[in-house]
Amino acid sequence: MLRARGQQIDYKLFLPAITAAVREKLEDKDTQLTDAEFEAMVALLYRDAVIEFMKETRLYRIEVPIDIYAGVRYYPLIPPEGYYIQAAIRLRAGNRNIPPTYLLDEYELIIDDACCPTCDVDNAFYVEVALVPNITDNNCKFDAEFINRNYHAILLGMEKRLWVMARSWRDAQLAGLREQQYIREVAKAIEGGYYFNKSVKLRYRRFSQGMCPK
Repeated sequence: MLRARGQQIDYKLFLPAITAAVREKLEDKDTQLTDAEFEAMVALLYRDAVIEFMKETRLYRIEVPIDIYAGVRYYPLIPPEGYYIQAAIRLRAGNRNIPPTYLLDEYELIIDDACCPTCDVDNAFYVEVALVPNITDNNCKFDAEFINRNYHAILLGMEKRLWVMARSWRDAQLAGLREQQYIREVAKAIEGGYYFNKSVKLRYRRFSQGMCPK
């Protein structure tokens, strides 16, 4: 799994807020759901809201160190387990300067033939990428610092889903209001800047006969 900066956090951070929101809409507790079923619903809302927020903002990022090898032009970008790369943001120099011509997308880095190395270079470049979780498990945990930083936006993302569910608390007008508020929070989050997790080495090193001098 992705080595997180710190603590991981699950849906329970949002459980009190969602519980209170539902109870404000109901005179009595919704008897259609047990406590366990209600928590499972909140966990699903949490997972989907976090994934949507990461997709829409591209704020959750890491750097992928790239080792270059003698005679090799193509370098796949391999995401950490449980994630996929939504976008390659930029290439920066490591132990080698950025080549004058290259192609970079969310799948691979391709360097020009003229820049193809004659020997191996460890951590030659770093690719900054935006990650999105690629998970189906409902009981998910995400980086606590990232979640706390974007708590309000994620809560709105959960609520806009909550109010369109086919339950006794369904409220299309409130769902529309939360959607508008969510859009504004997403814009504020993007303006505030991305969250940067530490670099993660994603590939096994493969060296040829010798390392290039640094």
